Amino acid sequence: RIQITREERRYNQDMISEENIAFDPFSNGQLICVQGEAMGSNQFTDDDLITILGLEDDDGFEEAIREVESEVVVRRLLGLAETNTTHARFEFIRDLVDTRYRVGGTQKTVQQMYDDGEKVSAFLPR
Repeated sequence: RIQITREERRYNQDMISEENIAFDPFSNGQLICVQGEAMGSNQFTDDDLITILGLEDDDGFEEAIREVESEVVVRRLLGLAETNTTHARFEFIRDLVDTRYRVGGTQKTVQQMYDDGEKVSAFLPR
């Protein structure tokens, strides 16, 4: 667990070159903000995510994954899918990440979300 100010985070993000933007730990799900309100419906523990990965019905699995709105949670799912589910399900999540959160696409940056007054928070896995 680390503690940094917004200014420090912004400075560190600004230091990341454009070709390495996918390695930005502040936006790729490696570092997660732990300040905020109580856990909402889009916040899951690793055990919750592994349970979703193990759903028996493929249609139910795909629907459950599509309903997850948090980029951080979807990227955590992708990481867990590498070792906790089938290759087909891993590819489904990978394609979803690529479609929704392609680097250089139209997805807002964290800075743009802050500037627009959006709440940007998530929680660490339990």
